[in-house]
Amino acid sequence: MFYWLLLIILVLSSFIEISVNSRNLLQKQEINLKRIIFIYLSGYMFCIVAFRYKTGRDYYTYMLFFDDCLKNAKTYNFEIGFIFINIIFKELFDNFFILQIFICIYCCKYIYGNLYKYSEFPFFSLLLYFLLYFFVTDMAITRQTIAIAIVSYGIKFIKQKKFLNWVLTIIIACSFHQSALLAFPIYFTLNRVISAKTCIILFFVLIYSFLFSRGFITIILDVLERLSGLPKIFSDRLYYYYSSSTFNKKNSLGSGLGVIFELSVVAYLCFKYIISKDKNKYYFLNYLIGSIFNLSANNFGILGRFGIYYMVSGLGLLGYNLFFSDKNFYKKTSIIKQIIFFGFIGIKLYMFFDMWNRPSSLAFDHGHTFQDDYLPYKCFLLENN
Repeated sequence: MFYWLLLIILVLSSFIEISVNSRNLLQKQEINLKRIIFIYLSGYMFCIVAFRYKTGRDYYTYMLFFDDCLKNAKTYNFEIGFIFINIIFKELFDNFFILQIFICIYCCKYIYGNLYKYSEFPFFSLLLYFLLYFFVTDMAITRQTIAIAIVSYGIKFIKQKKFLNWVLTIIIACSFHQSALLAFPIYFTLNRVISAKTCIILFFVLIYSFLFSRGFITIILDVLERLSGLPKIFSDRLYYYYSSSTFNKKNSLGSGLGVIFELSVVAYLCFKYIISKDKNKYYFLNYLIGSIFNLSANNFGILGRFGIYYMVSGLGLLGYNLFFSDKNFYKKTSIIKQIIFFGFIGIKLYMFFDMWNRPSSLAFDHGHTFQDDYLPYKCFLLENN
């Protein structure tokens, strides 16, 4: 019920937001109201994550690690930054839930905060984040969520053109999850307007990556595994991700039609990008890069984790704003935008619930569904523990 009430409010807020165009057309009082509603919705999401108890994938792993983090640091393959904050909170408070709340405050401030700060349609962007990433990041992969938040914080250094600060940001993010290293190129891709030719080329790269990425990546991994002197921590990590993906061949988009839908969306947005002079073009390159990673994840699951950096930290999600932001294209009518909104969100909701109810394809989760990790929702404030 907690999830669905939030989802309904997000859909309605996004619909109203799209219908009245953008915050640029609102009066000051309406902007203030919009900010208050956004804080309420993001606060709602924060509470779901921060106050959960035995809810979410990987929850037990992190809770057990915290219980004896000094000893577990030698056996768990966790990064030094994550180990360090666990030790600090263990020594200071000896309470896992205080650590959980602290992490959520930081992550929500910079992930949700950037969506509001940079998106022309922040409710729509928050809705997309909820449907695409909330359950697989905030409610699951805590270490990487921290890394995503750190990279999101570092976006201001890109805006200020402070390269060394950005390098330091990536180093710190990698101390929580090694995948953050793949976010380094965001310094060069954010705010970069690409030509129509480059846009079309990247679209065909996206199609190629979906069709043929599995064989290509398998060859790369085979070469890496044969390299002498490859640090054990990297070889172990490569093997873990590869073996996990081997058992996870299900199409994460829901069905073959889901892939066709996503490719159609990218094609339409590429068309809008080419004909538009909209500010959302500054984030479109990261949208394309994130889409390439995400579609390739259907063949090799870990690539989806890399795509999150470009979609969330790199603000690629804002590329979806091109659906609605060009006033000249829609000739000052909101009807077409409303039809597009309901069509797009309707299919996204169908794909979300298809994933929600689908049996897991992981070998060790036979008979387990995605929703089993999140229902019933438990709050530690209401549990006797």
